[in-house]
Amino acid sequence: MIRAVEQTWPYVGELFVDDELATRLADDGIAPLPSSLRPAFDDVIDAVFAEADLARPEGRLAFVVGGRGRSGGHTEHLGPLLAEMQVLARAHPGASW
Repeated sequence: MIRAVEQTWPYVGELFVDDELATRLADDGIAPLPSSLRPAFDDVIDAVFAEADLARPEGRLAFVVGGRGRSGGHTEHLGPLLAEMQVLARAHPGASW
């Protein structure tokens, strides 16, 4: 568990970065700004880590490792990952979950 948290924690900040689209959606009352969700996330994560008796990784500020996913910039690793995820949908067309 600790290794998984250490590997994924640097990407958490990216979930809460406001961009142009998020700002427009917030201004139109469609969706909240991602940054406004961070305090509630921190409260829940703190409780989960405390209950699991795990040390929460340091750093509460947004630390964006990639920052390209929302704008369509992806690495070469996305293609095989998408292909793997599409196997089930292609094997069962019309299925709903």
